[in-house]
Amino acid sequence: MKKIYGIDSLSIAAFRVILALFIAFEFLFIVLGNFNDIYSPESGILGNAFATDYQAFYKGFTGIFFIQSDFLMKLFIWLLILVMILLAIGFYPRLMAITGCFMFSLFFHRYSLLYFGWEMIASVMLFWLAIVPSSAHFSFFTNKSNHAGSGAEGYEWKSPFAFALIFQIGIIYFYNGISKNGELWMTGQAIKSFLADADKARLLAEWLFQKKIITTFLSYFV
Repeated sequence: MKKIYGIDSLSIAAFRVILALFIAFEFLFIVLGNFNDIYSPESGILGNAFATDYQAFYKGFTGIFFIQSDFLMKLFIWLLILVMILLAIGFYPRLMAITGCFMFSLFFHRYSLLYFGWEMIASVMLFWLAIVPSSAHFSFFTNKSNHAGSGAEGYEWKSPFAFALIFQIGIIYFYNGISKNGELWMTGQAIKSFLADADKARLLAEWLFQKKIITTFLSYFV
């Protein structure tokens, strides 16, 4: 029975590195890249004026609503990026995961209008990194001798928590899969429809839009 919910140490470490770097890059390029327009307390759409109105209607936990300046908000964002980098390289990974999860939650508590996509999944996965043993590989701070006796190269984490983690990730993809049952997905037009959205299209969108065979294949492949 234990073999059903065992996770090998290499996969856990890769999970830690990929998730941490993904979040770091998102905050570095997406959040900071759109800081002046959206996240800036002083000039952003979701800045101080929005925060004041939001708090007026939703009383309770204030979190980082006290941050009123661009400097302090950027400092908070850079600290979060630093925590994610430290998590990726294996510096006290559980502590960094807990710290990152807390900071992540504080950030999107203030910018709650944007907490609906990858942000929700990333916060849940960060929580799991506070539980799973992820320092056996890809870490600059792991004492390899600590894992030598347990055969770190082939070590497998066997726990009910391992099953819960796999189950939760599986549920995310399962429901994403069965929810793609609309006409666009069933007729293979979903990717082409997405590429037609100028707000989401990127450099290769126009070229790919003309390749019906490829877009149809990608729609069914998803």
